[in-house]
Amino acid sequence: MSKQGIDTQTMLTTLEQQIKQDGLMTQADLDKALGSFQTKFAKLQSKVDASVASATTFATMHRLGQKYRTQGSVGSNAQGFAGLGGTTVVQYFQNFQPMDRQYGTLVKFNVETGTEILSNEIKGYHGNSMTYNAKDGMLYMAMAEDSTGVDTAQKTKVLQIDPATLTIKNTIDLTAKTALPIIHSIGYDSADDCFIVADNKTMEFYDAGWNLQFTIQWADLIGYVPGFMQGVQVHGSDLYWIGGRKSQIWTYTIDYDNKAIDYRTTYSFDDFQEGLYPTGELEGLAFTDNGSIYICSHITVGKWGGLTQYFVTNKNFKTPIAGSTLVSIQIASPSPTEFFVGNNTAYNPDGTKSNPFASLLEATTCMRTPYTPFKKLTMLTDMDDTLALIDIDNAMLNTQSHKVKATVIINCSNLYIPSLQMTGYSRYKMNALYIYNSQTRINDLKCPDLTANPDVTEAVHIERSGVFIQDNSKARITLYNSTFDTAGSTFNLTKDNFMSKMFGNQVLGTITNVANSNELSSKDFAYYSVMNVHITTQIAGDTVGFQLSAPIAGGVVNLIGHSQSSDVIYLCAFHYVKDSPANTTLEFFSLPAFTKVTPTSYSITATVSDR
Repeated sequence: MSKQGIDTQTMLTTLEQQIKQDGLMTQADLDKALGSFQTKFAKLQSKVDASVASATTFATMHRLGQKYRTQGSVGSNAQGFAGLGGTTVVQYFQNFQPMDRQYGTLVKFNVETGTEILSNEIKGYHGNSMTYNAKDGMLYMAMAEDSTGVDTAQKTKVLQIDPATLTIKNTIDLTAKTALPIIHSIGYDSADDCFIVADNKTMEFYDAGWNLQFTIQWADLIGYVPGFMQGVQVHGSDLYWIGGRKSQIWTYTIDYDNKAIDYRTTYSFDDFQEGLYPTGELEGLAFTDNGSIYICSHITVGKWGGLTQYFVTNKNFKTPIAGSTLVSIQIASPSPTEFFVGNNTAYNPDGTKSNPFASLLEATTCMRTPYTPFKKLTMLTDMDDTLALIDIDNAMLNTQSHKVKATVIINCSNLYIPSLQMTGYSRYKMNALYIYNSQTRINDLKCPDLTANPDVTEAVHIERSGVFIQDNSKARITLYNSTFDTAGSTFNLTKDNFMSKMFGNQVLGTITNVANSNELSSKDFAYYSVMNVHITTQIAGDTVGFQLSAPIAGGVVNLIGHSQSSDVIYLCAFHYVKDSPANTTLEFFSLPAFTKVTPTSYSITATVSDR
């Protein structure tokens, strides 16, 4: 205010002297009035300071590292997160199927280095939110829902956890006190010694003895109910609400005496930090006394998760950053940006060859960065997890003949893979290779033989896509409203309808007797445009070959062609009737006399195509 020409201290001094001279108030009354004024003025000044500090609400943070925990084998999905002071934090990783999802693992570690100190499995259910009470030295967890859909009692209970052992010390039952159908989040206000529990509609404020003091409804506060919320986090009397969207934080100041919270500002993060690392879904905040704030972010792509990132920022959520050494934000380069992935135990991989991404999930999510026009991902080792390429355009995957467990490609364009070899299948859709709504070229595809697995009916599923694939493993391929091209032949491809197009050759089979012509059939035969037949015969001691082609009209195809051998021209007529050997005929004639010829042997190899 002094910058606006008002000397506040002079004004107060003059007012005090005038009141004393006029005898309007006693010294005690005067002190009380001035004290009240100064308190209110300090609160106003703090709001002004916060507003100035947060003049721009675009937020940034610096990545410290990541933890990739394989889903289904260990607790992997990051949920509740809290700091114990300094650089020590605790993360709750919920189990993922086929493990028991009512359980998860608490991990205590140094967030700056990633070094783990202690871990322990507990029955924490979803374990959506945690907070730390420095006064009693305990962690408190909101268990929230049961992901298995069985138990409900935990919804209105809070776990008290000893951070020294990561074991459950007590369970606080708020069922009789709370109006929340489910306690989704929890925070602790150290300035007022109170707990805040919340769902997306309501915040309840409890004193240290868990007596309800007051309630705030979001609809009353902002006029509507937030569509998304991760939850409430508190440091001192500063309340941080992760909500609105998954990378947004609303900040308030708790006015405990007046049973209110005062809005300060909203922080929004870009989709990528430092030009490379995806922001993901913010799960929780951990606070330090020096003003630093640690942020936990969980990366999930469809059903693929297990990747958790840890960032640091300051109290204004604006941290100076240098950016990725790989990604050039300001300059567009026609050369590909090359990332690497392989076995790496480093806490903070950056995608360089010397410090490659440690998981396929980390590599492919970082490849979505909009700051690189063309990406190339090079594999340095075999990777025993699913390669999920989702929303990635203009990219190349160089496997260097290394293998992956399975591959899922969704919403990708201009994707080029010279060689792709899978060792198993993904439980996403039970395929070795799943392609949806994408344009992809794979020059060399090798799928495992999954015919003995009753769960896998299609090794390769291609839907609403345009692909070029050279299949070198005779995999079972199914096309759904897609186009398929290849330089060679396929042996087990099936189309679901007329709209799918196959521009290579699908081999039906080889027979040596027209009585077995039903072996040249397929259930999708009528969906193809052309039938091609290569016939090799022995006539008069000579080998004579015929290459015939004709349109498919329903289930009947008439293929006629000629060939010359030893100065004799032969005519071949193959009348094919689908699934009817009795009506299928093969005849040979010598020209120009049109004399019928009987070969000593013959073989017929048939293919179908839309070319």
